[in-house]
Amino acid sequence: MGKGINIFDYYMDFEENNVIIYYKGPFMETILAKISEDIKARFDKDPLTSKKIFSIFIELAQNIAHHSDERNVFGENQLKKSGNGTFQLSESEDHFTLVSGNLIRNEDVPEIIDKCNTVNELDIEGLRKLKRDLRNLPRREGHKGANIGLVDIAIKAQNPLSVEVTPINEEFSYFIISVEVSKQSKAESE
Repeated sequence: MGKGINIFDYYMDFEENNVIIYYKGPFMETILAKISEDIKARFDKDPLTSKKIFSIFIELAQNIAHHSDERNVFGENQLKKSGNGTFQLSESEDHFTLVSGNLIRNEDVPEIIDKCNTVNELDIEGLRKLKRDLRNLPRREGHKGANIGLVDIAIKAQNPLSVEVTPINEEFSYFIISVEVSKQSKAESE
C-alpha cells in the first residue's frame, strides 16, 4: 500500500475533538444550503445557539466563497466561481468552536490581521459602532458586502476571534479563523 493520508488518524482526531461537522471543498450555494440545514437540525432544541452558530457559519462561509484565492469554476460559465476552503464545527463541555480556513495571498495578510486585531480590541458596544460606521462607508470596487463579516462574527459569538496564518510559499498563505460560542446555562435560558 502506498504512502498516503491515514484516514484512521483523521477519524480518531475528529472523535477526540468532538467534531460535529467537517467540510473541505468548494463553498457553493448548494453545499452551503445543505450544511445550513444540518446545523439547524442539530440545534433545533436550542434556537438561540442555533441562530448564533448558523449566522457565524454563514459569515465564515461567505468569506471563503468570496475571498479564498483557491477557486473552482463550475460548468461552462466562467463567472460562476466559488472559493475553496475548510469548515469545522466542534463541541466541548462549555462551548462550540467554529473554524474556517482558506488560501490567501501573502500581500493580503497584513490587512486581514489588522482587521482581526481591531475587532478583538473592541467591546460589544464598540463592535456595534464599528459595524454601523462600516455600513455607512462607500463599497469598495469589486467587493461584495459592507466589509462587516468579522465584526458580525465577534458580535454574535461574544468572544474574540482567533487567527492563524501559515505561509505556504512566496505567493500564498493559509488563513485560519476560529471563534467560540459559549453554551447557554439553564439559568441564562430561563
